[in-house]
Amino acid sequence: MTHLTSSSNIIIPSHKFSSPVSEGGPSKEDLITAIQQWLDEHPDHNKTVVEQLMHDAGHSLIYTPPFCPEVQPIELLWAEIKRYVANRSTLNRSITETRQQTEEAFESLTKGFFYNIIKHCHDWIDTFIQSAESEDLQQCRTLAGVVKHISLLKLANKEQSKHQPAADAQSIELSPHPHSSSSRPLRKRH
Repeated sequence: MTHLTSSSNIIIPSHKFSSPVSEGGPSKEDLITAIQQWLDEHPDHNKTVVEQLMHDAGHSLIYTPPFCPEVQPIELLWAEIKRYVANRSTLNRSITETRQQTEEAFESLTKGFFYNIIKHCHDWIDTFIQSAESEDLQQCRTLAGVVKHISLLKLANKEQSKHQPAADAQSIELSPHPHSSSSRPLRKRH
Protein backbone atom coordinates (compact mmCIF):
# COMPACT_ATOMS: atom_id res chain seq x y z
CA MET A 1 0.00 0.00 0.00
CA THR A 2 1.40 3.36 -1.00
CA HIS A 3 1.04 6.07 1.58
CA LEU A 4 2.00 9.65 2.26
CA THR A 5 3.36 10.93 5.52
CA SER A 6 2.05 14.45 5.86
CA SER A 7 3.68 17.47 7.46
CA SER A 8 1.70 16.71 10.60
CA ASN A 9 3.12 13.13 10.54
CA ILE A 10 -0.25 11.60 9.73
CA ILE A 11 -0.10 8.66 7.33
CA ILE A 12 -2.54 9.07 4.44
CA PRO A 13 -3.32 5.84 2.52
CA SER A 14 -2.99 5.98 -1.27
CA HIS A 15 -6.70 5.39 -1.90
CA LYS A 16 -7.33 8.74 -0.16
CA PHE A 17 -4.88 10.74 -2.37
CA SER A 18 -7.64 12.05 -4.62
CA SER A 19 -10.05 12.65 -1.75
CA PRO A 20 -10.70 16.16 -0.46
CA VAL A 21 -8.98 17.15 2.78
CA SER A 22 -12.36 17.03 4.53
CA GLU A 23 -12.55 13.30 3.69
CA GLY A 24 -9.04 12.46 4.88
CA GLY A 25 -7.11 13.36 1.71
CA PRO A 26 -3.80 15.23 1.75
CA SER A 27 -3.62 19.01 1.76
CA LYS A 28 -1.47 20.97 -0.66
CA GLU A 29 1.09 21.47 2.12
CA ASP A 30 1.11 17.71 2.83
CA LEU A 31 1.81 16.97 -0.84
CA ILE A 32 4.55 19.61 -1.10
CA THR A 33 6.22 18.26 2.05
CA ALA A 34 6.02 14.66 0.81
CA ILE A 35 7.40 15.55 -2.62
CA GLN A 36 10.24 17.59 -1.12
CA GLN A 37 11.08 14.73 1.25
CA TRP A 38 11.06 12.23 -1.63
CA LEU A 39 13.29 14.47 -3.79
CA ASP A 40 15.69 14.92 -0.85
CA GLU A 41 15.90 11.13 -0.52
CA HIS A 42 16.35 10.65 -4.30
CA PRO A 43 18.56 13.59 -5.39
CA ASP A 44 19.44 12.13 -8.80
CA HIS A 45 15.86 11.58 -9.88
CA ASN A 46 15.19 15.14 -11.01
CA LYS A 47 18.53 15.64 -12.80
CA THR A 48 19.07 15.59 -16.53
CA VAL A 49 21.69 13.35 -18.11
CA VAL A 50 23.89 16.43 -18.64
CA GLU A 51 23.60 17.30 -14.93
CA GLN A 52 24.50 13.71 -13.99
CA LEU A 53 27.53 13.69 -16.30
CA MET A 54 28.74 17.06 -15.00
CA HIS A 55 28.26 15.95 -11.39
CA ASP A 56 30.15 12.70 -11.99
CA ALA A 57 33.02 14.63 -13.57
CA GLY A 58 33.21 16.93 -10.53
CA HIS A 59 31.77 20.01 -12.23
CA SER A 60 28.95 22.34 -11.26
CA LEU A 61 26.40 23.89 -13.54
CA ILE A 62 25.52 27.54 -13.19
CA TYR A 63 22.35 28.27 -15.11
CA THR A 64 21.82 31.51 -16.90
CA PRO A 65 18.49 33.23 -16.38
CA PRO A 66 15.67 32.36 -18.79
CA PHE A 67 14.49 34.94 -21.30
CA CYS A 68 17.77 36.83 -21.11
CA PRO A 69 19.37 36.54 -24.57
CA GLU A 70 22.24 38.82 -23.52
CA VAL A 71 23.76 35.89 -21.62
CA GLN A 72 22.87 33.11 -24.07
CA PRO A 73 25.68 32.67 -26.61
CA ILE A 74 23.42 30.55 -28.83
CA GLU A 75 20.96 33.44 -29.13
CA LEU A 76 23.76 35.75 -30.25
CA LEU A 77 24.93 33.12 -32.74
CA TRP A 78 21.43 32.76 -34.22
CA ALA A 79 21.09 36.54 -34.42
CA GLU A 80 24.25 36.66 -36.53
CA ILE A 81 23.09 33.82 -38.78
CA LYS A 82 19.67 35.44 -39.29
CA ARG A 83 21.31 38.82 -39.99
CA TYR A 84 23.59 37.24 -42.62
CA VAL A 85 20.68 35.50 -44.36
CA ALA A 86 18.36 38.54 -44.11
CA ASN A 87 21.00 40.80 -45.72
CA ARG A 88 21.03 38.48 -48.75
CA SER A 89 17.28 38.28 -49.09
CA THR A 90 15.73 38.76 -52.52
CA LEU A 91 12.18 38.79 -53.75
CA ASN A 92 10.94 35.24 -54.40
CA ARG A 93 14.01 33.63 -52.82
CA SER A 94 13.69 29.86 -52.85
CA ILE A 95 13.98 27.57 -49.83
CA THR A 96 17.07 26.02 -51.43
CA GLU A 97 18.74 29.43 -51.77
CA THR A 98 17.82 30.30 -48.16
CA ARG A 99 19.34 27.03 -46.98
CA GLN A 100 22.53 27.68 -48.96
CA GLN A 101 22.80 31.16 -47.44
CA THR A 102 22.29 29.72 -43.97
CA GLU A 103 25.08 27.20 -44.56
CA GLU A 104 27.32 30.01 -45.87
CA ALA A 105 26.54 31.99 -42.72
CA PHE A 106 27.68 29.12 -40.51
CA GLU A 107 30.82 28.63 -42.59
CA SER A 108 31.65 32.34 -42.30
CA LEU A 109 31.86 32.21 -38.51
CA THR A 110 35.34 32.36 -37.04
CA LYS A 111 36.90 31.32 -33.78
CA GLY A 112 37.17 35.04 -32.97
CA PHE A 113 33.40 35.47 -33.39
CA PHE A 114 32.73 32.72 -30.84
CA TYR A 115 35.31 34.19 -28.47
CA ASN A 116 33.62 37.59 -28.77
CA ILE A 117 30.08 36.37 -28.06
CA ILE A 118 31.23 34.36 -25.05
CA LYS A 119 33.22 37.37 -23.81
CA HIS A 120 30.14 39.56 -24.35
CA CYS A 121 28.06 37.19 -22.19
CA HIS A 122 30.69 37.08 -19.44
CA ASP A 123 31.02 40.87 -19.47
CA TRP A 124 27.23 41.27 -19.25
CA ILE A 125 27.10 38.85 -16.31
CA ASP A 126 30.00 40.64 -14.58
CA THR A 127 28.20 43.97 -14.96
CA PHE A 128 25.00 42.45 -13.57
CA ILE A 129 26.82 40.87 -10.61
CA GLN A 130 28.28 44.27 -9.72
CA SER A 131 24.81 45.84 -9.66
CA ALA A 132 22.47 46.00 -6.67
CA GLU A 133 20.01 43.72 -8.51
CA SER A 134 22.33 40.76 -8.02
CA GLU A 135 21.80 40.91 -4.25
CA ASP A 136 24.02 38.26 -2.53
CA LEU A 137 25.99 37.53 -5.71
CA GLN A 138 27.34 41.10 -5.61
CA GLN A 139 29.88 40.03 -3.02
CA CYS A 140 31.47 37.72 -5.62
CA ARG A 141 32.14 40.73 -7.93
CA THR A 142 32.42 38.71 -11.18
CA LEU A 143 31.37 35.42 -12.77
CA ALA A 144 34.85 34.10 -11.94
CA GLY A 145 34.18 35.09 -8.32
CA VAL A 146 30.90 33.16 -8.37
CA VAL A 147 32.72 30.08 -9.67
CA LYS A 148 35.46 30.52 -7.06
CA HIS A 149 32.98 30.88 -4.18
CA ILE A 150 30.34 28.44 -5.36
CA SER A 151 30.74 26.12 -2.37
CA LEU A 152 30.04 29.03 -0.01
CA LEU A 153 26.99 30.00 -2.06
CA LYS A 154 25.69 26.45 -1.80
CA LEU A 155 26.16 26.46 1.94
CA ALA A 156 24.27 29.77 2.21
CA ASN A 157 21.53 28.41 -0.05
CA LYS A 158 21.14 25.30 2.12
CA GLU A 159 20.99 27.40 5.28
CA GLN A 160 18.38 29.67 3.71
CA SER A 161 16.23 26.70 2.59
CA LYS A 162 16.27 25.27 6.11
CA HIS A 163 14.61 28.44 7.35
CA GLN A 164 12.02 28.66 4.55
CA PRO A 165 8.82 26.65 4.28
CA ALA A 166 9.06 23.83 1.74
CA ALA A 167 6.80 25.64 -0.71
CA ASP A 168 9.14 28.64 -0.82
CA ALA A 169 12.48 26.81 -0.72
CA GLN A 170 14.68 27.29 -3.73
CA SER A 171 15.44 24.16 -5.70
CA ILE A 172 18.61 25.49 -7.31
CA GLU A 173 21.77 23.71 -6.27
CA LEU A 174 24.83 25.93 -6.51
CA SER A 175 27.45 23.51 -5.29
CA PRO A 176 30.54 22.01 -6.78
CA HIS A 177 30.47 18.31 -6.50
CA PRO A 178 33.40 16.25 -5.28
CA HIS A 179 35.33 14.56 -8.04
CA SER A 180 34.02 11.08 -8.46
CA SER A 181 34.50 8.35 -10.99
CA SER A 182 31.09 6.89 -10.39
CA SER A 183 30.05 4.37 -12.98
CA ARG A 184 26.38 4.48 -12.08
CA PRO A 185 23.95 4.20 -14.96
CA LEU A 186 22.48 7.45 -16.20
CA ARG A 187 18.75 7.92 -15.91
CA LYS A 188 17.09 8.09 -19.31
CA ARG A 189 14.81 11.02 -20.10
CA HIS A 190 11.58 10.25 -21.97
